Amino acid sequence: MRFDSRHINSKLTASEGEDLFQPFTKNLSSLSGSIGVTHDINEYVTVKANASKGFRAPNMAELAANGEHEGTFRYEIGNRQLKSEDSYSFDLGLDVNTQHVSLNLSPYFSHISNYIYFRKLQTDTGADSTINEVPVYQFTQQSANMYGVEASLDIHPHPLDWLHFENSFSYVRGKFTQPVDGSGNLPLIPPMKLLTELRAEFPHQLKTFRNFYAKAEMNNVWAQDHFFSGYNTETGTPSYILFNAGIGSDLYFGGAKRATIVLALNNIGNVAYQDFLNRLRYAPENPVTGRVGVFEMGRNFTARIIIPFEWRVK
Repeated sequence: MRFDSRHINSKLTASEGEDLFQPFTKNLSSLSGSIGVTHDINEYVTVKANASKGFRAPNMAELAANGEHEGTFRYEIGNRQLKSEDSYSFDLGLDVNTQHVSLNLSPYFSHISNYIYFRKLQTDTGADSTINEVPVYQFTQQSANMYGVEASLDIHPHPLDWLHFENSFSYVRGKFTQPVDGSGNLPLIPPMKLLTELRAEFPHQLKTFRNFYAKAEMNNVWAQDHFFSGYNTETGTPSYILFNAGIGSDLYFGGAKRATIVLALNNIGNVAYQDFLNRLRYAPENPVTGRVGVFEMGRNFTARIIIPFEWRVK
């Protein structure tokens, strides 16, 4: 159990004779806590259950912003009437660990009172509101529910202990308790993802190259069709699949570790994609490519060498 109390005192700020930030004082407090239980069904299987209450006070940007956010191409306006967020959450867990398989499954549900989010402002005619040709967004709040599941599966068959087939899956859905401008979806909710990795590890088999590993990855990201369309705040993103690969090892000479080397190749297929949580998706059109918004990095090769230094003081 814990108790939080936040006191915010904002002073008047002016620039070139214009008042930018009005003074205000705000006091916020809440009680938080959690309780859980774990039960070992046998030596391989464990189940868990947790219930909790959380608290988050609005930050200064959410309360008092009044200007263009250069990193997101938005003009943001705060809301001094915001209340603190209170969440009530419940989650379950299943852990299975055997000689050949490790499995984790964690579904969860959370109700959030006064969920803080931003929405695009519009003019009386329904067009996007702008200041200096920059779209205007304002922070507001509404009660919401979030639910989903996280899962991981690691297969390491005996006697091939050096081989790992790892999978991690995540799915989350966020919905307002009451639709906002006809949309029930929360903003900034990531799409469903599945990361699959085939990894070979040789910790001690090689004399010079110890802790050697080689891996290949497939990152499968679904389309996000459950976006916050109210007031034209968000747009969806299509699905994409990325392939990555890498090797790494510790280098030993004279019985001592001399360096660590890591080589990685990401987005092997040079796929053009946008992450749904990329806040630069709404940047102006690129005149070179003709595409709207900033895209993620294409094919990327990295090489890293780590040389350890040891200092002794006698």
